[in-house]
Amino acid sequence: MSATGLYTAPSNLPTPPNVTVTATSAQDTTKSGSGAVNLQNPLPVISSVSPTTIGTGSFLITIIGTGFVKTSVVTFDGTALTTMYVSPTELDAVGSATTAQMGNVTITVTNPDPDPGGSTSGSLTAQVVTGGSTVTTAAAARFLEQSSFGPTPELVNQV
Repeated sequence: MSATGLYTAPSNLPTPPNVTVTATSAQDTTKSGSGAVNLQNPLPVISSVSPTTIGTGSFLITIIGTGFVKTSVVTFDGTALTTMYVSPTELDAVGSATTAQMGNVTITVTNPDPDPGGSTSGSLTAQVVTGGSTVTTAAAARFLEQSSFGPTPELVNQV
């Protein structure tokens, strides 16, 4: 908290997540008060998932929303994915879809709280489809680098 009273939340919660906030009167500095505060991560909210159609095999998805933290985890059909924090409004995640997951699958984001369980977003869905011949993400990205203006997560999944 600044001397002017402006509070800026940390990007990661301190350990332990308990802090003491003290306020001192500007008119009479002998007067002050304090209180204990238990910090928690924000509730994540998903606005969109891209792409919404995913072929079987390796994939990369981009999640847009709010309330994401560096320790957020994307879940795809109940499986935690390797998640990369981009910003408080964007996450990228990589995983692999199987033929057993064909059809609609749910995608959620969980922010771990200091207490067990954390907070989980509402869900959006993506559709897993057969994609014909499967190519690796690296091969798709290389193909797109040579044939277009570069790979995007959606283009890589389409290849």
